[in-house]
Amino acid sequence: MVIDFMEKGNRKLHFFDRYFGIPLVYFLGLLRKKNKKIPEQLNKIAIINLVSIGDNVLMSGIVRDILSQYPNAQLTVFTGATNYYLVKLIKGVSAVIKLPITNPLRSVQILRGAGKFDIVIDFVSWPRLNAIYTFFY
Repeated sequence: MVIDFMEKGNRKLHFFDRYFGIPLVYFLGLLRKKNKKIPEQLNKIAIINLVSIGDNVLMSGIVRDILSQYPNAQLTVFTGATNYYLVKLIKGVSAVIKLPITNPLRSVQILRGAGKFDIVIDFVSWPRLNAIYTFFY
């Protein structure tokens, strides 16, 4: 097992998030569908939470709340390599998909190939990078 511990502190990703992410998110915002309504019944829920261990620990309580509201929902979490095994320990998560976050194009391919979800919830670590991934889901 090889884990890339350079996900969270990766200067290139921070640079991309800051200087390319801001104009890209603005541009993608112009393209997004407006007034998309949340369905009453959520059957497939995706969560994107990439690198922060603390955010993933806090997310575990949200997962419990989501599943108490939608007990039959399939919950898929997309995460980076450093948190993959931690997220697998969260009760109620149906699937955990590891994203190669140091390779944004491959991550977008994986997200798009994962199928359709009723809702995607973004737990922000890098606000622009997560927004880009959420847009392309």
